[in-house]
Amino acid sequence: MLGVQSQHEGSTAGLQVLGSRCYNYSLSPAHVPHIDAAYAKHNHGQYRNRLVSWGAGPAATTTTTAVVKPRAPAKLQSIPFITAVALPQDLPRLVEIEFAAFRDEKANHQLSYRDSKIPEHSARALKFYRHCMTHLRSIDTDYRFTNGQHRKRPSSTSELVVSSSTFSLGYRFRKVNDPRTGEIIAFAKTEMTVITLEDMQSPLDAGHENEPAMNRAWFALNEKLHREYNGLRRHCYFGMLATHPDHQHRGAATMLMKELIAEADALGLEMYCEATRTGKPLYEKYGFVAVKTLTFDPAAYGGSGLVETQWVMVRGALGKDGVRRPVREWDVAAAEARAQVDEALRKALP
Repeated sequence: MLGVQSQHEGSTAGLQVLGSRCYNYSLSPAHVPHIDAAYAKHNHGQYRNRLVSWGAGPAATTTTTAVVKPRAPAKLQSIPFITAVALPQDLPRLVEIEFAAFRDEKANHQLSYRDSKIPEHSARALKFYRHCMTHLRSIDTDYRFTNGQHRKRPSSTSELVVSSSTFSLGYRFRKVNDPRTGEIIAFAKTEMTVITLEDMQSPLDAGHENEPAMNRAWFALNEKLHREYNGLRRHCYFGMLATHPDHQHRGAATMLMKELIAEADALGLEMYCEATRTGKPLYEKYGFVAVKTLTFDPAAYGGSGLVETQWVMVRGALGKDGVRRPVREWDVAAAEARAQVDEALRKALP
């Protein structure tokens, strides 16, 4: 599910140390020699190019100062953020960003284990992300309704590719670095996936059997909607987009969004996500359409009673003909999904 993130692009100007002098703007290295030359020229004119004429006595002494006006520097440019594939060593920072982004989502703290004050929540997220980053699942497209095979990912930085014979499934972790500090300020997680027939027949709370009833019910609700809309169709599950609150409204989330939708378009995949109230406007800006509203009240399970509201949002796939497919209404997609499953079950019969 998607959390707090920056809403639009902005300036990255700030304090930058270049060489031994501090400039009040972030400058590209190409500007430094010009600025230094202007600085030296100004000093020479102000303090060294002084013309003195001596007369017979002190009263006749005159001093003339020639001031050389420095050339106006070229327009200062901000240093752009850098996007890259996130690495295993980045995971603690990614978890920190996620929890900070959700710091005001009190119901989500309980439901999705995102309370930064509870160390076990951070450890749980770190363990899950490490598994996601180091494993992928491949399914033969000619017989994809058999069990999905899990295998070790060749490299944490490898790019996963959809070929004509094998649909490589897995998670993509992307990050944004501030080049002035090297600090990671935002990240996104997507999964190129397909729900198999085996998945469809498994319990909705699979993987959460030992968790409290409230959390099991929450994850089961999300899984139910995910299966109900997508069926056995390949799609991109947009799982997380978060910017640290200290760096919001600077364009980091927008950069990630543009990269991820471009990748999904290149693969011809529909995108699916659950969006919070904070994130919903950004996704709408980039073509996501709300197809379902989900609400969950923890009070029914002895929680705080803060009702969680999210929206299932979908972005239509880009066809090979260059035409974007319309977003299917919920009932239409659910009917197609049921038909897919029924057909797969018939084919699976001996």
